[in-house]
Amino acid sequence: MANVFRLIREVDLAQLKTESEAPFSWLVVGEGELPYELAEALSMTPGQRGIHPFITVAYAGTRPSADLTQSGHDLALLCTADAALSDNDQQWLAALNRAGIPVLTVVVGVGALQRVGSDTARPGEVGRVALASLDEAQLTARLVPTLLAALPESRYLPLARHLPLFRPRVINDLVEETSRANAIYSASTSLGELIPGLNIPFVAADMLILTKNQFIMAYKIALAAGKSGEPKEIMGEVASVLGGGLIFRQVARELVGLIPVIGIIPKIAVAYAGTRVIGKTASAWAQEGVRLSGEDVRALYDEAAKRGRAVAERLRRQERTVLPAPDNGSKPSRWQRLRDKLPF
Repeated sequence: MANVFRLIREVDLAQLKTESEAPFSWLVVGEGELPYELAEALSMTPGQRGIHPFITVAYAGTRPSADLTQSGHDLALLCTADAALSDNDQQWLAALNRAGIPVLTVVVGVGALQRVGSDTARPGEVGRVALASLDEAQLTARLVPTLLAALPESRYLPLARHLPLFRPRVINDLVEETSRANAIYSASTSLGELIPGLNIPFVAADMLILTKNQFIMAYKIALAAGKSGEPKEIMGEVASVLGGGLIFRQVARELVGLIPVIGIIPKIAVAYAGTRVIGKTASAWAQEGVRLSGEDVRALYDEAAKRGRAVAERLRRQERTVLPAPDNGSKPSRWQRLRDKLPF
């Protein structure tokens, strides 16, 4: 574990925190009360109300400002109750295009989802989404993914930190991305384990890198969830949450790689599943203040293991010319017996 923290110290945790706090500037434009309602919906924060200071509202009935190019807006959300833009909306769209500000059009109304092409982007729009209403379920299911797709990934962490509406999606994507990255890394290093005498060094190196990735993922989850404090304090909380044996149990599972007869597919699946469990554990703590019990973790692992096996099989098919053939039919039962004996 000391080696893991030595590697983590090489990562600039303060820089990651600074990046997570980066400001953004959005302009919400529309007619009537709709832009204000959308801005408030985007700003939803438990126990608070109002519009986030990084979000500006403009009434489409007024002429666009001549200095939009100097506004510094990263994105404009053009909201309308009709899929066909009004003259005022068209005027704003043209002005925003001239200023080089990306425009995402949001169509809101009971019949918005029933019209063909209501969520198909028109010329001058980086995206378009139709919502039946501005309730949280609609925003989470439809607006959030469309909006994220219109932004560079570097904006995801600060967006989640400042706007709670985006946290579940950003954190879930972070967990999935890191789990897959660890699975791919595990696949890329598995060939070394086929060389007699190299097994233990390769697995030890794997555990070090995978565990480091898991800790950094958990730290980013804490930042995305709005955790405050100095980087060392936040990482200390992360270590506390992931302590209590969880990391060590994951290391035990990584030791499967020491037994060549078990095969490469289960090793990749373990890297994915273990990372996913740690991500979900960190997420429950960071977003809900909940520390999962051993029973909860076991249930998470069972679900993650199935996903991990599917990911491993896909990786094997993609790298058919590199990875060895899968184990014969007698080996999965040995893998299952080993799993049952591991301290998890």
